Amino acid sequence: MSLPQNKALLKWELIGYFSIITLIIGCSFYYFAPCNYAYFNADHAIHVLMAQDFTWPRDYYYWGQNRLGSLLPMVAHYLHYVIPIHYMYVCSIVQYLFLLTGFLVLSKPIKSYLLKIALCMLLFFPVNEYVALILIGHPYSSQLFAGSLFIYFLYLFRKYSITDTAFGWKKFLVALGLCLCTLLFFYAGVWVSEFNAILILIPLFYLIFDKQVRAFFIKGFRNIRVILLELIIIGCCIGIFSFYKHYKGLFYDAEAYTSFIITKFSDIQKNFLFFVEKLQRALLLKDALVLENWFNWFLIILTGSYIFYRVRKPSTIKVENSKLMNALLVVITASCVLLFLSTWNLRSEFSPRYFTPVYIMYGYVLLLFTGQSFMNKYIKWVATVLILFFGIGIAYNTLISKHLNGPMKDLSEYRNLPKGTIIGHYWDVYRVNAVALDSLKSLPFQEETVRNWDWREIALSAKNFYIVRKDPASEPIQDSINQFGFTFKFSGTTYNCNGTEVLLYHKWSKAYAIKALSNNQFWDVDESTQMVYANQPDSTKAEQFELIDLKNGKISFMRSDGKYLYADQNKNANLFAGSENTWDWESFEIVYTDGAVANIKATGGKFLCAEPGNNGVLIANRTQAGEWEKFRLVKVNQ
Repeated sequence: MSLPQNKALLKWELIGYFSIITLIIGCSFYYFAPCNYAYFNADHAIHVLMAQDFTWPRDYYYWGQNRLGSLLPMVAHYLHYVIPIHYMYVCSIVQYLFLLTGFLVLSKPIKSYLLKIALCMLLFFPVNEYVALILIGHPYSSQLFAGSLFIYFLYLFRKYSITDTAFGWKKFLVALGLCLCTLLFFYAGVWVSEFNAILILIPLFYLIFDKQVRAFFIKGFRNIRVILLELIIIGCCIGIFSFYKHYKGLFYDAEAYTSFIITKFSDIQKNFLFFVEKLQRALLLKDALVLENWFNWFLIILTGSYIFYRVRKPSTIKVENSKLMNALLVVITASCVLLFLSTWNLRSEFSPRYFTPVYIMYGYVLLLFTGQSFMNKYIKWVATVLILFFGIGIAYNTLISKHLNGPMKDLSEYRNLPKGTIIGHYWDVYRVNAVALDSLKSLPFQEETVRNWDWREIALSAKNFYIVRKDPASEPIQDSINQFGFTFKFSGTTYNCNGTEVLLYHKWSKAYAIKALSNNQFWDVDESTQMVYANQPDSTKAEQFELIDLKNGKISFMRSDGKYLYADQNKNANLFAGSENTWDWESFEIVYTDGAVANIKATGGKFLCAEPGNNGVLIANRTQAGEWEKFRLVKVNQ
């Protein structure tokens, strides 16, 4: 009679378990998913914008980062073809699929449903600055996704390879598949963040300390299939590394990211003092965030219990998954050393956020330890209840109790603006753009960071330009503003977007018709050859050019179709009007001699000349400026 009762009990346990897990993940999504997160910022928004317009290899890395692989926006971009909804929601779905995958993989070795719930809470309601794990402005969820699958397939390969069955061709093919999956997710993790390379310590640990794994590879030298497997693994490693190195080499390494490790003793000492100060404030409960500090004490008590049992445990007690736990502890130790010495950790005055991967691994090791069969079941209850308490309490204090709106609701009225470009502060315009991505492009002020320069050119070609006016009392309306070499005139139209005043501006045209004084003819373009001549007598029919300031004392001439003029040095320095870029040949210097009359210098300092006896052909090959080298710039409109 007990068997049916046990089955019924197990059924209700499963129902309760899945109900709690669903509730935790659902609540986490409601408060922390990008589409709902009240503190959604520009760094998060950039991932949404990348997902909308993901282009390979341009978006191999996050915009402006040149070090963090863009796995999440890439997956979101392609998922949008299957689920054609707003990219904010698609990115939210991908983010939580990554987190869910990590949870499902890591929870497999944990037998206790209670501790599985505790793991779910650690991942979906992280404490303190570790909340970066579930925010898309950071690579941690992608690291968790790739790293957990790497560990999982490595675990399967180890389990499969050390079995006593003969290593025949069938076993070879299965082992090969597991190896390839392991390599794939290892390099995916390294692409997401090079810090993930430290996970290589796990297979190295197995090779050194796991007798069964070591025996497989050593004895395998007598088996042609094992040798073939090893050669394929080495070949794949070299191939994938070459692929990764090739694409990394396509991107310019910004100076801010070139030095990963601090080497000066004074910097090490300074970072140590930052660490001591943070530790004192946390452990002595001096910070205002009391729950976070008590959570640190909770981890310390669990750690003390772990050390006590590992040191004092009887030799007859078997620790399950001990090799995985030990391998992770090696990775955790090495990670702490590297992160302590990292440049970014120093710049942030020892920010715990950078230790998020350690938070995941260390919390996981403690749960694996708490789940051992020799541990008292009440310890599992206490650990789970406390983790639930800390997770919910901290989320309530920092977010839930404030009743703040998410970006989709807070910025929804921006979606009603006519299509155009929004100009403003970095932290504002990208978030607005991410919500109103169907109608707006983002452009931070020129003195601030513009994360995607391709988008700048597209944004500047818009008809409507919007300036956010946050404080009307202290920010008077400017009749004109200057940005990126352009002047924008206030149109007189204002909009109200969620209580914020938005001003509509239009680009003040700087278009010119250019007359050659050698024959009094205006410049025009032969559409079949793109060659430029001074042979148009009517200024209203002549080609119009906009002067683009290149910020180096030079300008480019841009046609109405967005193409640039250039002096082709391979074709007698003749002038053409079909370039897509503003490089050396497209750079000119205007030297005014009398009012609007000027000489124009091209590449190499050669003057532009209009030869009257040759249909006014324009050529940049004169070393001195005479009458044929004089031009008048006539404004078309103002």
